[in-house]
Amino acid sequence: MSAAKISSYASLGLLCSMLQASGAQAAFTFLGPTPYVSAADSPFAAYMGGPNFYLEDFEDGELNTPGIAQTILFPLYGELGLSIVSPPGPGTDSVDADDGLVDGSGRYGHSLRTRVVIEAPMQPPILTCSVGFELLADGSGFFPKAFGFVWTDGPANLSLSMSISTSTGQNMNSPISAGLGDVAGDGATKEDNFFGIYVPVGIRQVTISGSYLGDFPSQDFIEIDHVQYGFIVAEPASGLGLIIVIGVRARRRR
Repeated sequence: MSAAKISSYASLGLLCSMLQASGAQAAFTFLGPTPYVSAADSPFAAYMGGPNFYLEDFEDGELNTPGIAQTILFPLYGELGLSIVSPPGPGTDSVDADDGLVDGSGRYGHSLRTRVVIEAPMQPPILTCSVGFELLADGSGFFPKAFGFVWTDGPANLSLSMSISTSTGQNMNSPISAGLGDVAGDGATKEDNFFGIYVPVGIRQVTISGSYLGDFPSQDFIEIDHVQYGFIVAEPASGLGLIIVIGVRARRRR
């Protein structure tokens, strides 16, 4: 399916670092970007394989690890606007080690690919591809404290950011990472990077957005892989890619 288009001035909100919070104070610890070729490169690697932490590598062709689902970001398209798992092929950019070899190629693994492009009516237009996730509470009502993913592909000079909603209703955008991507689109993995977040009160939703200058029609998209989330007992060490810790004094919604 070719990329779909939505044009709206409201889409500019995806590009802004805005705070729309409610409730008490929360801390957001953002991690990355850091190079990533296998799960061993994750700041959360020590928790993988445990009963309360999950790694979705899409290698079975689906998003089906427990406690996570895609968010419908584009009601006009419904489920047709959801990102899809890209199978092995010339245009796929999976995490390098997913095919059993660390050889600089991600063509022979799977990834999650967006398929809706939002156009902000500017000159030149700003195009944005997004994928959203809803995280579910466990049996005790607690939400995962950690979330991460690997950005594997996208248009040249792309800017990447996350929007996060906590279990207590607070919202925040991550710092923007600019200058990602290249024009090759050949499955090479040297540009793959981990991005993540740790929130002590728990994470309810995450939206990942990649924005770039371009013109419509556009067949561009972003690919991500190794979506990881769960419960960890302490904030990841700063030596593992910590870039910022932000305390937010929230305002109550009216």
